Amino acid sequence: MSTGDGITYREIEEGDFASIKALHVECFPVQYEDAFFRNACRGVGVRDAPLVSVVAVDCESSSVVGCILAQFNPVARIDDKHLFADSAEPPVDALYILTLGLTRAYRRSGLGTHLLQRCTDRARANARCGAVYLHVIHYNESAIRFYEKNDFVYLRTLDEFYTIDQTYYTAYLYILYVNGHRAPLLSRVLLNARATAKQSLTFLYTWVATALMRIASDGASGAAKLPRGAQDSFPPNYRKEGVVATPMG
Repeated sequence: MSTGDGITYREIEEGDFASIKALHVECFPVQYEDAFFRNACRGVGVRDAPLVSVVAVDCESSSVVGCILAQFNPVARIDDKHLFADSAEPPVDALYILTLGLTRAYRRSGLGTHLLQRCTDRARANARCGAVYLHVIHYNESAIRFYEKNDFVYLRTLDEFYTIDQTYYTAYLYILYVNGHRAPLLSRVLLNARATAKQSLTFLYTWVATALMRIASDGASGAAKLPRGAQDSFPPNYRKEGVVATPMG
């Protein structure tokens, strides 16, 4: 399918081997075996699962400039347990994102979001699917911000998940629930607490930074004052003796 942005979107093809491999070498610290790319180009994922793919091709140069590879995993066979709350009709599948990469020229262009949306649309269209999930290496802050911007939420930390050059690295599991499914109760409580703490810390950082800037600007007169209106700027769940975490909807 061609769009007005000069990009054509299609599924992966057997002739994409060299382009997809080069893209992964450019984008990822993990080295994938050639068998991974050969299977992907045949529409086969890990453990012979059917592959879900979206490839972005520059219409002018006909070159592959981005792709997302994913697969539907049966929930009963997923290594990451306790992804879903108990339900009378539990999900059968979850869509796992294997890789999402763009050539350097197309990063921060919105193309990654388009690829991700096309992938998550496939998950929503599958009534048996309960979520889209992935792992991201702990130091990849740009990827973490990208997925959070697209409504994925942090679920848990997995120590020593990746091995790169004989060194272990931690991974974070991020997940987007679809088709009415949700996280287990304990995970939802922890997610709400994490979100509340993050909001409170963001407010405190902004408030303190503003106060320090005002103090610096008033330094010549020796007047160390709070910013105007600061006394009234505390959010409802904040008290001077500390931050009170409140349930979030």
